[in-house]
Amino acid sequence: MTTASGPAWKIETRRVNELVPSPRNARQHSQEQIEQIATSIAQFGFTVPLLITEDDIIIAGHGRLDAAKLAGYLEVPVIVARGWTEAMIRAYALVDNRLPELATWDLELVKLEVEALRLTDMPINALGFSDKDLGSMLAARQFLDEGLVDPEKGPLDNRGDLLARLEITIADPRHAIEHGDHYRLGRRHHLLCCGVMVEWERWKPLLTGTTIFCPYPGPFVAFGEKAEKYDLLMVQPDQYTAGHILDRYEDIHGQGSVVRVTND
Repeated sequence: MTTASGPAWKIETRRVNELVPSPRNARQHSQEQIEQIATSIAQFGFTVPLLITEDDIIIAGHGRLDAAKLAGYLEVPVIVARGWTEAMIRAYALVDNRLPELATWDLELVKLEVEALRLTDMPINALGFSDKDLGSMLAARQFLDEGLVDPEKGPLDNRGDLLARLEITIADPRHAIEHGDHYRLGRRHHLLCCGVMVEWERWKPLLTGTTIFCPYPGPFVAFGEKAEKYDLLMVQPDQYTAGHILDRYEDIHGQGSVVRVTND
């Protein structure tokens, strides 16, 4: 018989301002997720202590610490990984985040539990699911129930309806881009579509002043923090992706915000 062991057998407390986030924390939390965790803590209290090193550096629980601060906590429960080697600390920081991702949901049980909880005074937002998350999961469950989806092979006869119900859109971009095209987005940003990235003579003249070079940009790069501070020179060899970049920009900023520049 294996004897139980490990740091979890002794729970301590630390003031939140004593704890140090790990500079190697690979798991990032959005503000929305921090708020969801804070809602959960407010509803249920602390159920999972933070795991920290003997030097008060967080191994697991960065999101819970941020949520505790947001909720106004001055102290949090911790367990200290005493005697752990540096390799153990670094490995567990990954293990703690990765293993839960490998689990799957039983959609039928999720549906039953959510429906039961709606009849109580339990706030649904304390579950950690957004309304959109729940809607998509329950819609998928309904399609399984109706036989429109093979649980092993995925969508069968009604792919378009399934994608629409799950709010997934697959379509060609409105803007038809050709290699060599040059577009100006708003007053500051430029997008070029080159056959290959080494066609530097097409875009090098635009690298002036505060311009930042953005190779292989995605559809939302023009809405990031850098796009607010700097001029962007986006070079995208893929015509399909380049078209979607223009579509998204025009969707947000309206007609006339995307202009094709005549190439000499």
